[in-house]
Amino acid sequence: MKGKHIGAMICALTGILAIPVSHANSLSNFIDGGKVSGYLRAYEWSNHDRYFSTGTPTATNNTFAIGGQLKAVSGAVDHFSLGAAFYTSHAPGLSYNPDNFEPTLGTNVDTLGEAYLNYDNHSFKARIGRQAIDTPFANSADYRMVPALYEGAVIDYSPFHFLQLFAGRIIRYKSWTSSSFDRTNNDTAGPFQIFPTVNTEGFWYAGLHNVAGFGQQALVSHLWFYDFLNIAHLYFVNEKLKFKQWSTFTPFVGAQYALEHSDGRQLFGDVDAHVYGGQLGVQVGPDELSAGVIYIPSEPGAFNHGGLASPYTDGYGSAGLYTANMLFPTEGIGSGTALEVSGNYKFSDRWSGWAAYNHFDQTTSSAPARPINEYVASLTYAAAGSLKGLKLMDIFGYATQTAFQGHFVQNRLMLQYNF
Repeated sequence: MKGKHIGAMICALTGILAIPVSHANSLSNFIDGGKVSGYLRAYEWSNHDRYFSTGTPTATNNTFAIGGQLKAVSGAVDHFSLGAAFYTSHAPGLSYNPDNFEPTLGTNVDTLGEAYLNYDNHSFKARIGRQAIDTPFANSADYRMVPALYEGAVIDYSPFHFLQLFAGRIIRYKSWTSSSFDRTNNDTAGPFQIFPTVNTEGFWYAGLHNVAGFGQQALVSHLWFYDFLNIAHLYFVNEKLKFKQWSTFTPFVGAQYALEHSDGRQLFGDVDAHVYGGQLGVQVGPDELSAGVIYIPSEPGAFNHGGLASPYTDGYGSAGLYTANMLFPTEGIGSGTALEVSGNYKFSDRWSGWAAYNHFDQTTSSAPARPINEYVASLTYAAAGSLKGLKLMDIFGYATQTAFQGHFVQNRLMLQYNF
């Protein structure tokens, strides 16, 4: 949506509030109940590719970027409120060394990333405008400088404490690296582009989250449907059964299934994907250890040889699959098998960490897969006391591919201060 249209929309939304805020007490709630928040963020990002993907040496790059978010939300009047957030990211060294830059961090980005009207009546919530959303195959993926953001209307309804319903219509999208909202997605624009730039129509989605108790067991169910208009219909089921706690251990098992078929003009060609997933794990207080596997049967002639078409998470690795990880997204590298063993551990109130091993044996064509092994470790420090709000996180990833005698190394060091 062009800037003038956003302005008109906000003016119209403000007009909805004109009658209630005409009263002195409502105006007081609207202003005094508001809140300003945000964060400052700095990233030191380095890549080192030694004969990993092509068998020939490629350049190492190091990128430093700074930026943040400034957000303002009004107080509620008759359950209505307004919100807006500005995001910025700048790489100081980009102008004199453009080749030594990580493209997925974005160049210099300044954007009004959120501008919405919100309605919140406890069990029923609705939001229209620019915003962040959190669903398995369309989300903010906020682990670069500026998150992915969406423009549209969404609702969230909880008729019972154990049941939550979701629905949304998204018309425009802003990726990590873009300042503008437009009718593209990760597969038609940006650093992960695989198709020529073409306008797309956005998507519809609907979801259900239910928790069912069986004695001391709990079955957590997530059901989702996406209509990526003129691309594909995607159905996704994610089930997790938590067993009775034994001593300090809570075992669990999980299962996932996804079905996807082409829609409308088939902008990505023939999409025909089936995804099967299983998981075993155990929770010990705040800590968790799990193993998951994903199997995607091959479909010769179909998009990515039977792989998923996930236009808002391809490249990001942010889809809600068991084997999503740091460097290689299961939803973007075709059919085959992926395995992940991961764990997280809280050392203290300030220190925590996680580690994972992934094995990907997937291919986007009829050519034999080139299996990838990926090792990731992360350590996070969260300050307390007078420095509360300060967080330092380092993520290190190392990958090898059987086709080449090389490796790929990536390190991400992020400093963030929330205020």
